[in-house]
Amino acid sequence: MATIQDLIQQLDDGSQNYQNADDIGASLGLDAGRTAEPTRELIREAILDESIPIGSNTNGYFLIDSEDELKSVLQSLKSRIEGLQERIDSLEEGWQRRQESRNEGENWPK
Repeated sequence: MATIQDLIQQLDDGSQNYQNADDIGASLGLDAGRTAEPTRELIREAILDESIPIGSNTNGYFLIDSEDELKSVLQSLKSRIEGLQERIDSLEEGWQRRQESRNEGENWPK
């Protein structure tokens, strides 16, 4: 089983040296699966349990190597949070509308 230390050794410094999850998993002997979940889980553990500064972009993963990279990674995460919050708010609004519709004998959105 691959360890966090194995992962750290596999990753390169800087966003220009990204590696995709499939390649990392293959190098570490992890089952890629459909979504490379074992690799992604190891990355999550490294970040959450060991505070390893691993960044990602649309191409892959890397060790954060500068303040600018950190800011970029944090902004990406914050944007994802904002998008998820918008979905949460819309679902709650939609559920309220549906309940009101049903109380009026209708079945919105059908």
